[in-house]
Amino acid sequence: MSLVFAIEALKFYRVRAERLLRFLFAAVLLLNLLFALLPPGSQDFTALVAWSERLLSQPLAPAIGAAGPPALSVGNLIYLGASLFLSGLNWIASVAYASCYSAEREGLSAEQGLARFFRRLPRILALFGLLIVPTILSSFLLLLPLLFLLLAIALAPMLMVDDGLKLAAALETSIDRTRGKRGLIFLSFALLAVLVSGSRSLLGGLVGRLGAALPVTMAFVTTLQTLMNGRLLGLIHRFAIVYPIGMPARSTSPEDALTVIRNITGRGPGERDADYDDDD
Repeated sequence: MSLVFAIEALKFYRVRAERLLRFLFAAVLLLNLLFALLPPGSQDFTALVAWSERLLSQPLAPAIGAAGPPALSVGNLIYLGASLFLSGLNWIASVAYASCYSAEREGLSAEQGLARFFRRLPRILALFGLLIVPTILSSFLLLLPLLFLLLAIALAPMLMVDDGLKLAAALETSIDRTRGKRGLIFLSFALLAVLVSGSRSLLGGLVGRLGAALPVTMAFVTTLQTLMNGRLLGLIHRFAIVYPIGMPARSTSPEDALTVIRNITGRGPGERDADYDDDD
């Protein structure tokens, strides 16, 4: 089922509001291009890498008086902070896409979904700010605590946008609605990340490292992943609404998985969304 969700997320272009989608795509691409071509701060972590290599080759050296890890420069801190900020903006853009997608599935226009998103944006920003401290603390534990937290509150942004819930109520409702579905959520996003990572590596190998080709390509792939993550978030949100207690009993065959997708998206295998218009 997770693979079906991941593959369905690749079809981020399947929305009625094509003009709005192009605008969102261009905005996210421009943001990532600016960071890729004009990165703030310093990306030179040579001293830290050298210290890490010495630590791995001589693990007892610190205990016998070797120098500790080098301090990160101001430029390094600026670059890391900007990277975290960019990740947050991409995440917010994913929620914006999910809001448009969810609105269309409700029979509304994507523009109405986007307007609803902007009205609830302060709550989403508050959620983002709330996650900064857990992110920093979880970095010492391979981000595992943050992962479990994100799986539990994955639906909170959509609950704030679609249902108008306040932050505390959205977090509580998300924890309840994701119960029994967190494995599905994790595997869906993980499989999508693997698919995108393969494309990233392939394209990176093709363009090489000459000039601006590589950063431009990576910015393009990041933009695609941002929109795909948004569609996947929208799919999972609709899944939690249509199947509040999880997958139906005895749903094990591929046809069962396709039935679930049909019930969520309103279309059958190989068909367009029920309310998707195309001139082709």
